Amino acid sequence: MHRSAIFECYFYTADNTLETEWKLDGDTLYVKCPDNLEHVSEKMRLAFKAFEHRLDEFDYIFRPNLSSFIIFERYAQFLEGIPKDTHIVSVYHQRDWVTDGETKWLTEQYQISGAGITMTPPIASAYIKYEHTSTMDDIDLQEMVQNSGMPIKYLLSPRIDILSPEHGSRLDYIKESSEIFHIRVKHHSDRILYDLDIQEELYSMFYEQ
Repeated sequence: MHRSAIFECYFYTADNTLETEWKLDGDTLYVKCPDNLEHVSEKMRLAFKAFEHRLDEFDYIFRPNLSSFIIFERYAQFLEGIPKDTHIVSVYHQRDWVTDGETKWLTEQYQISGAGITMTPPIASAYIKYEHTSTMDDIDLQEMVQNSGMPIKYLLSPRIDILSPEHGSRLDYIKESSEIFHIRVKHHSDRILYDLDIQEELYSMFYEQ
């Protein structure tokens, strides 16, 4: 599910048989590179390049991944009040459980996470031109913002991970907590079975009302 009335959404994927660098077909963007982990950075660079002529039309750009479930209305609320004319990139900020069932924020680390990155258009524009040193887009982006000299402002972006069947109990917290807009559903085993069950439950919870 990658459609929203609030955001302009596209799904991008690799197709190394293309005769051009990229091809947009409806809301699916095909970019010319091999479809493997060694070309993740190039894949994102080409996706940004496809929209290079339109980047100034957007306030923010969000690059999730296949394990991401986004509650669009909450995400829009999260973005309210954030400056649009600065160099902003989101960093990893995960809520985790402790033994007594309470929750707490983990230690804040300014680390970009490939599971979901919010950025302003100047970051995406710089990434297109950056001389990439890593095959992984989040590592590459981290190095770029650290070495670019741009006045970067880091944005703490909360998310909750569901990585095992036992984490299904977190759904009640997600439903009640208005600040959580990003859920990463990536079970360590039997992903097709467990991921789809959670994704379907989340979809029913937030989009079938």
